[in-house]
Amino acid sequence: MNVTAPRPPADYAPGLGRWLRWRRAGGGANRQQGQPNVPEGPRRRRRIWAVMGLIIVLGLVLGFAWGEQRGWPWLVRPVAQVVAHVIERPVEVGGGSDARLHLWGGVHLSAPQVRIGAPDWAVRDGTPWLLSLDDGELAAGYGALWRMARGGKVELERLQARRVDAWLIRLPDGRASWQMGPPKPDEAQAVQQNAEPPWRSLTVHQMAMRQGLFIVDDQVFGLQARVSASVVPVGGVSGAQEASESNELNELKGLHRRAHGQPQWQWAALAEGSHRGLPLHVRARSTQPWNWASHGELTVEGLVGRARIGYQGPAPEADGAVAGRFSLAGPSLAAIGEALGVTLPTTAPFRMSGAVRRQGERTEVTVDQARIGDSRLSGDFVHDRATTPPTLTGVLRGSRLALADLGPAVGVPLQDGEPRAASAERVLPDRPFNLPSLRAMDADVRIAIDLFDTGNEALQDMRDLRGRILLQGGLLRLEQLSTRLAKGSVQGRIELDARQPTQALLATDLNVDDVHLEQWAKVLQRPGREPLASGVLSGRVVVNGHGRSTAELLGTLGGRFDLALRQGRVSHLGVELAGLDLMEGAVQFIKGDESLPITCAQVRLEARNGVLHPAPLIVSTPDSTLWADGQISLKDETLDLRTRVAPKDFTLVALRTPVQLSGPWRNVDVKVMHPETWMRILGAAALAAVNPLAGVLPLVDPGQRDEARAADQRCRQAMANKPS
Repeated sequence: MNVTAPRPPADYAPGLGRWLRWRRAGGGANRQQGQPNVPEGPRRRRRIWAVMGLIIVLGLVLGFAWGEQRGWPWLVRPVAQVVAHVIERPVEVGGGSDARLHLWGGVHLSAPQVRIGAPDWAVRDGTPWLLSLDDGELAAGYGALWRMARGGKVELERLQARRVDAWLIRLPDGRASWQMGPPKPDEAQAVQQNAEPPWRSLTVHQMAMRQGLFIVDDQVFGLQARVSASVVPVGGVSGAQEASESNELNELKGLHRRAHGQPQWQWAALAEGSHRGLPLHVRARSTQPWNWASHGELTVEGLVGRARIGYQGPAPEADGAVAGRFSLAGPSLAAIGEALGVTLPTTAPFRMSGAVRRQGERTEVTVDQARIGDSRLSGDFVHDRATTPPTLTGVLRGSRLALADLGPAVGVPLQDGEPRAASAERVLPDRPFNLPSLRAMDADVRIAIDLFDTGNEALQDMRDLRGRILLQGGLLRLEQLSTRLAKGSVQGRIELDARQPTQALLATDLNVDDVHLEQWAKVLQRPGREPLASGVLSGRVVVNGHGRSTAELLGTLGGRFDLALRQGRVSHLGVELAGLDLMEGAVQFIKGDESLPITCAQVRLEARNGVLHPAPLIVSTPDSTLWADGQISLKDETLDLRTRVAPKDFTLVALRTPVQLSGPWRNVDVKVMHPETWMRILGAAALAAVNPLAGVLPLVDPGQRDEARAADQRCRQAMANKPS
């Protein structure tokens, strides 16, 4: 017996309330019979719409796949017009039906010829295009296109062509030919304050081209160059093809070859031009494919100005980050500073090598080996361009540092072959300081040098030189300075203030502790015999000055030099000869020189406006007392000193005449025979004519004990009142 479920009434209309009443009335009671729970009409209509939607989607997918496979040749020009409207640049696609377009995941265009126009201002200046490709392909993501349309950086996923020509122009006001869309507010000021090279604004993740020519004129970064490049597969091209290429491409292929002569590089570039007004010639090559995301090996070598640069390591990443090995060489560190935009001192010729790591505005440099003249240095440094002004921090180490190698930085000896100034006859260096360079960067560098060579062969070198160089806003300070010298030490600070536009201010405060005179002054040593003079030297030097060179600083010097000698000894023969004691000198010469103890020795020089005055300069021994008066002019480079010797004993034959030193430093006039000395000699000669024994009488010297005691008292008072 078949039981049939009641059908809905004829006037049934879909609705939850009516459906529930229909169910309570017994509708759908027999589900085993396969009767629908929903009215048949609405369900049928939904099925029809679902099938139609599926057919439409399938058709669209098949149509898109067919279009992608064919390359949408009929959409190439319309899409080019849309892209031109978005980036606000003309876009031309040549080749007609040979042009292909792919839209999956981004815009991928290939055509016999593709050209992207330059901005209007660049066209007026004669720049034909931004980019021109022959047999080329371009690929960019939709996100990158949107960012470029809003004035962001140019970012291409792929660029491939038989030939690429590009014109990269940037004006001083910040307008750049590669900038898409309208310029941002205050763009010019931002670009000028944070100038970056053009390649930091252009990113091509994958690139392949037979030959490329890039004309770069970046007036913000100061770069004008013609860059030839080629990116080809390993193994190169056939001989016939190679013969048909340009000389530039053949030169590129010669940059890196295997032993059997086949090209091995995958990309290479040549740059000729100028950077910041310096001549530029750089070559770069890599055996890895061009890919920003990879860390392919890169080799760079060339000349920037007078500096020779080299790099080997991973290629820079898209954001400019780099980490590899470097080498630098040139006639001076200042030449490298010019090339890198970093303030460095003028030095002797140098070469160095090490590792470099750059991330953003921060550059870390490890110098494994640096040879500057005869100096041997190393160190670790960090240069940060994110601050204003840029900062340099680190540690400078070395086994040897020669003052002559760094001297030109403070105006000390001119280098060989360098033109001499009109005032080159001066003894003190008068080469002007580079004051603006001291205001271009801040620095905090610690110093650890094993041997510091002052360049004076008559003086012993310093050892274990330690200190801290602080440069802040043009104020250069050498703090915590300490060094070992002749069993003693020298400590203190030196300050050079270059904050004024026309001159620098010098302030020096040094303490000399327990320096052994005979070891420091090599000229006092006598092999196999006691030194001419010995003792332990201590004291303090406090001076200041101002000027535009070392000569001007010393020519305005003010302050004092206060040095005392303890446990001193001096050559007896030297003392007698200083006082022209002929008899005692002859005796000492015959029986052999011996040393006398120094009971008091005080060297105090007061500096006033570049003139040094002894106040006092006294050396006292049991035999005699020596002192000096007069002046030493650092301003005029002249001497006017008189030394006297007061004997404390009787002598039979002595002239006892003061010694006068006068005149310019380069031609000092030494006067020993004064008029009173000549009178004694003439008197002795006259008496000798009467009786030879009588001729000795004018030369007899009973001694000058009172003058010697007065000088000794001054020496003891000076030592007792030693300034702190």
